[in-house]
Amino acid sequence: MERELVYLRNKALEEASPNRDATGAWYWNPVEAHREAVERLSKLSAADAARPTCFLEYKKSPEKDGRYNIGGQILMAGEAPDCKDLVYTNPAYFDPALPRSAPQVLTVVRFGRCALMNGDTLVSRKVTDFRAPHQGCFRHAQMWRELDWAKFAALIRP
Repeated sequence: MERELVYLRNKALEEASPNRDATGAWYWNPVEAHREAVERLSKLSAADAARPTCFLEYKKSPEKDGRYNIGGQILMAGEAPDCKDLVYTNPAYFDPALPRSAPQVLTVVRFGRCALMNGDTLVSRKVTDFRAPHQGCFRHAQMWRELDWAKFAALIRP
C-alpha cells in the first residue's frame, strides 16, 4: 500500500511540474504558443493591428519540432491565396448609447433539438415522459410559439 501511495505522489508531483520535453508538451506547447502570440502582437504597428486577418490551414503538419497540433496559422488578410477570412468585430455596427441590457446581436444556433418547423409553424417534439413537470424543450417551444415575432424583430432591428 505504501509503495502505491509513493508512486501516486511522485506521479502527481511529476505531472504538476512538467519538464520541457515530449512528456511535458501538453503543458508547455500552449504556454509557448501564448508567449509567441503576445510577442507577435506587440510587434504589430497600429495599422497592421487594425487590418483584417485570415486563417491559413496547414496542408501538412508544421515543421516546428513536432510541437503544435494546430491546423494552421493566422495571417494578415491577403498574405496567402488560400487564406480564409476571419470574422472580426465592426465597432461601428453597435450603438454605444444603448444600455448594456439592450440586445444588439442575437445568435440562434438551432431550434431542432426542441422543436421542428412545419411550414411556418413551430411544432414541439412529442412529450413521452410524464414523470416530471414539463420543462426544458417543452417550455422553450411554447415560449417561441407565443412570442410576438414582429415585436421581437422591432426590438433588435438597428
